[in-house]
Amino acid sequence: MQGGKLMKIDVAGGPATTLVSGSVGAYGGAWNQEGVILFVKDLHLFRVAAAGGTPSPVTELDKSREEVVHAAPAFLPDGRHFLYVVFNLSDLDYTACVGDLQSKDKKLLVQRLNSHVTYVDPGYLLFARDHVLMAQPFDAGKLQTMGDAVPVVEEVDTAGRSRYYSASPNGTLAYASGGAGTGLQITWYDRSGKVVGTVGKPVEIQTPRLSPNGKIVASDRVDTQTRRRDIWLTDLVRGGEQRLTFAGQNSFPVWSPDSLRVAYFHADQNGEKVLVKSADGTGQPEVLESPIKRPMDWTRDGRYLILATSLATPKTSSDLWALPLSGANPAGKPVPLRETEFAEWHGRVSPDGRWLAYDSDDTKRREVYVVGFSSLNGHWQVSVDGARDPVWSRDGRELYFVGLNGKMMAVEIEPGPQFEASVPKPLFDVRLGAAINFPSYDVSADGRFLIATRVEQTATVPMTVMLNWQAPLKK
Repeated sequence: MQGGKLMKIDVAGGPATTLVSGSVGAYGGAWNQEGVILFVKDLHLFRVAAAGGTPSPVTELDKSREEVVHAAPAFLPDGRHFLYVVFNLSDLDYTACVGDLQSKDKKLLVQRLNSHVTYVDPGYLLFARDHVLMAQPFDAGKLQTMGDAVPVVEEVDTAGRSRYYSASPNGTLAYASGGAGTGLQITWYDRSGKVVGTVGKPVEIQTPRLSPNGKIVASDRVDTQTRRRDIWLTDLVRGGEQRLTFAGQNSFPVWSPDSLRVAYFHADQNGEKVLVKSADGTGQPEVLESPIKRPMDWTRDGRYLILATSLATPKTSSDLWALPLSGANPAGKPVPLRETEFAEWHGRVSPDGRWLAYDSDDTKRREVYVVGFSSLNGHWQVSVDGARDPVWSRDGRELYFVGLNGKMMAVEIEPGPQFEASVPKPLFDVRLGAAINFPSYDVSADGRFLIATRVEQTATVPMTVMLNWQAPLKK
């Protein structure tokens, strides 16, 4: 995969041949003995013949389960069934599934993974969980797990769907440790993509959000031991940090326009809700909205909290809503902004309150659109080749988004009552560390980009080769 294209090249050398163009994601692939290639396009799995041809989907995102991406396919020995991982917003983790080339049905196999999943003869699934490589007995004929997963190796590098281990048919296992997969570093980039600073230490987070006054970064951090996610605040002026939440699972932080409060999504055994809490940590969190919605933005005038429904319905999928506020309290019921059969997400209102930017899959791939906010008039597509996650510049004169080809893009916006946008232009290549559907970056008033990026290794990473790794499992 390169530049949004699926390509192949002869191992003996020669020019590369393009098999599929446009919206191909670098989320892994598989090639079976019959010449069928599996790859990720528009965030789910497609197939195409190795000789070329028209690609066709083999999986579909189950929006009722809040699935946002299917990735890392791997064929089972029969060449018909295949393993892959699913990331969903409900669990904030990966689930291993098995699919079928002859139908779009899937079967869930193993939950709470931190890696891809691989089948190894005579019958094991290999995957990582909390940096421990696990072996799960598996019947490839019946497509079902058998018994409990057992640990094989500790301290294995993991980074979501990335591959830091491999097992051969002859019983040899190789894995990396002590290098990659050590978290995400909140990093400052200039407009050319040059690193100009970092914030805090590498941790497992999804969303960095810069306060309107530019002094504090809110992020959702995972405790690698308990797997609980909490909101943390990092002071860019004093350099300290504090934990804001202490119970349940917390994510999607959004700042109030005065930088004094943080709204966020909270889930526990009693259900899901949107809460708001003072940024200084005092007082108890207050409930803003109870149905299944995630906060996306807080308008500059403080009058509306923009929400997205994540539990999609069969008719309208994921939708965008505006919750009227009076101070930090609800002043009415949520009002639908975009309620269609497509999945609208990442709603962000322009600083002047005129426009609502969001991404949607109404062309069968994600693109960025703009509509009038107050009147919901107009409908302009501002991206071209697939994109997600729009963010306005602080002065509203530019709109940024991430292309599905992995480039940070920018369009210039003409001020005034009529919406006018320039042709998108690429700024720099970016590898977002956050999962799909999480707001993954922010932009400061001086035009710097705040992005959570995967930590790169800075030294030689140990690679361990283990012979006959299955022997202890047979005792």
